[in-house]
Amino acid sequence: MTDREGRLDSVLPGRFRKVADDRYGGLPPTMVVPRTVEEAQAIVREARASGETVAWFGAGSRRGLGRPATAAIGLSFIALKGVVDYRPHDLVVTVRAGTTVAELAAVLAPEGQRLAVDVPNPERTTIGGAVAADAFGWRRHRHGGFRDHLLGLRMISASGDLLRFGGTVMKNVAGYDMPKLAVGALGTIGGAVEFSFRLRPLPRARASVVAFFPPARWPEIEAALAAALRAPIEPEALWLLSPAAAGDAARRWGLVVPFAGEPAAIAVEKERLCRLLPRGAGVEVSTVGEAEERALFDRLSAALAGSPPWPAFYRPLEGSEAAARAEEPGAQAGDAGAQAPDSAPDRAPIVLRFGLRSTDVPGALRQAEALGRAEGFSPQVFGCFGSGVAWAVLGGASADAAPSEVEAARRVIAALREAFPYPRGIVRIEHGPASLRQAVDPWGIDERTASLLRRLHRALDPEGRFLAARLA
Repeated sequence: MTDREGRLDSVLPGRFRKVADDRYGGLPPTMVVPRTVEEAQAIVREARASGETVAWFGAGSRRGLGRPATAAIGLSFIALKGVVDYRPHDLVVTVRAGTTVAELAAVLAPEGQRLAVDVPNPERTTIGGAVAADAFGWRRHRHGGFRDHLLGLRMISASGDLLRFGGTVMKNVAGYDMPKLAVGALGTIGGAVEFSFRLRPLPRARASVVAFFPPARWPEIEAALAAALRAPIEPEALWLLSPAAAGDAARRWGLVVPFAGEPAAIAVEKERLCRLLPRGAGVEVSTVGEAEERALFDRLSAALAGSPPWPAFYRPLEGSEAAARAEEPGAQAGDAGAQAPDSAPDRAPIVLRFGLRSTDVPGALRQAEALGRAEGFSPQVFGCFGSGVAWAVLGGASADAAPSEVEAARRVIAALREAFPYPRGIVRIEHGPASLRQAVDPWGIDERTASLLRRLHRALDPEGRFLAARLA
């Protein structure tokens, strides 16, 4: 037993020793799975007393985001699950950080409600991890991201205190707007253990307009998209997909426009949109129902899959009574770690995320696909005309992150940042190996913005307990 393990033995309900690592890095030597908020506070206080750093984890699928940094202790919230308070008539829910997005959706659906942030891979993504990584999905154009739905949170500070920010109503914040600051902060300003969200009704129906068109029709399709934004319709998004992302055998680009609401209104809006789209000369326009729409977005979610869950790389700490009596999450970690960690799946490709002006999305997608192919990748690119968000999945990434692959990705990123410089555009590494994130600034922001982030972190965590270096 190491000195750290001996010191923490009295406060840790379940501890796991790292026995392997993967190419994404960030796995601390000791992982902790507290079952209560009080246990998590005790861990942070003990870490502070011993001068050690702490990193927050959910399932661990976002470890390929941000600058590489490894803490002495990892603290996972996967045992802090469940809904704390749900008031359907007020459209408000408070949920613990370790609850997955799919688990929360299952609680809300019987009341005809939802958290309108459709995160990719909801079965394995925890609420805490999704907020920390600023994850969002296919309907951000209409519904926004977590910042638009988060009302309040409870957070463990660097001193181990439990702080409450916001509440369950709007316009209740004075000083730092901590709920919004927590979105995308990767836990560097504190460990959020509970979140309160504003909810939305589930739509009565869903349907999408799907179109395929050859690259030669780009001017027409861009004009049609601009007209669609001005038209009297309310689509949930306007997604452009490369041929690989669209899965079109004829190598045509795809357009997917989802609608949700009343069936009669959807029918009218689909008709209006179809009149705006170009026809003929290789263009194919159709409508699909909810099942086909879900299958399409599930396929794109699979392309964005992140790093393997952390339990695959740990085993329970030998001789620990606390680990022996750990509840289900800890037991699962032990079972997974007992398998050969090196056999854990590690084939996730490099993923880039763009923040762009709407008019730049089509050109950025075409350029990203061409650059990826020129560097030997098999890219899938897709983006939303309207919200300005896009992804480039550089497929073909190898498990060992060969230097040639990292250098090829570096050239793609450099070319895209030159074409869409900050602040006109942001090109960030959404997920990639540690070697790439060491060679390239993963965020793509300027020094002035980075210095503001560092000042904020010094104010909230002056001792650097929570790895502020991951952000700036």
